[in-house]
Amino acid sequence: MATFYFGFFLFRENLIFFVCLAILFFRYRGLFTLMMSMTADVCDLDELNFGHRREGIFGAIYWWMVKFGFAIAGGLSGLIMYLVDFTPNAPTQPDGAVDGLRLFFSAFPIVGTLIAMYIMRNYDITEKRAKEISAELEKRKSNKLIESSSYLPGKLKSLIKNNNFNSTELNLKNESELINRYGEILNDGLHGLCFSPYVEGQQVGDILSANQIRRRLDIIAPHTKWIRSFSCTEGNELIPEIAHQKGLKTVVGAWISDDRNRNDKEIENLIKLAKAGLVDIVCCWKRSATSK
Repeated sequence: MATFYFGFFLFRENLIFFVCLAILFFRYRGLFTLMMSMTADVCDLDELNFGHRREGIFGAIYWWMVKFGFAIAGGLSGLIMYLVDFTPNAPTQPDGAVDGLRLFFSAFPIVGTLIAMYIMRNYDITEKRAKEISAELEKRKSNKLIESSSYLPGKLKSLIKNNNFNSTELNLKNESELINRYGEILNDGLHGLCFSPYVEGQQVGDILSANQIRRRLDIIAPHTKWIRSFSCTEGNELIPEIAHQKGLKTVVGAWISDDRNRNDKEIENLIKLAKAGLVDIVCCWKRSATSK
């Protein structure tokens, strides 16, 4: 019985401590659960935009920052106690020492949290958007991935043979020499190029982002004056504006197929782009059953 009363006395005297401990438990567990959930959503969005799964990189950055924060907090704890004149093992603390500790260990974290919330105010991956990203990734994975032949050995030689080039100079060159010659021509500059915004693992129908288009255009912009695009939907409608920002002329196409609703959207977007002054030449592309 004496033990029970003693325990009750301790609990009553430290009730605020136990209440704060319970709140902190849910705060920290909830915070880490939320952050890991957001990291998973960001990994999915990154794969949608770039075609690669990089959980390892994001996980390493995340936990490095967590440990870095703990290290800073540990180092600052001693400095804070020094600044407020906290005296360990003293019967009483100097005036202002306890209030100083309360200020540093409560007000400052609150301010830091508010700053973090402000920085994250534009985080727009809602539950609906996360499900859309997940569905698009599943759709992409369900399709058979076609390896790009542009990276296969002998590709340039094959193009020369299959397209009946009669150039003795080209036919006598080996693969390495053709690659060097190709680099020379590219560096000399081309009048125009047919532009593909897709990366390895993507196919026609995948939704394109402005960042991906911008990165792809950055590769070819120094080597050409014109680009040709083939569609005005699924993110392709972003190509003309980004190309004009980089000083490129545009031949903008509408991809016409047997899908009338898609055709209407293609033409509607093409007209909008033309009225906005982002189209230098208009062309239409009829998609047949064998088109790729």
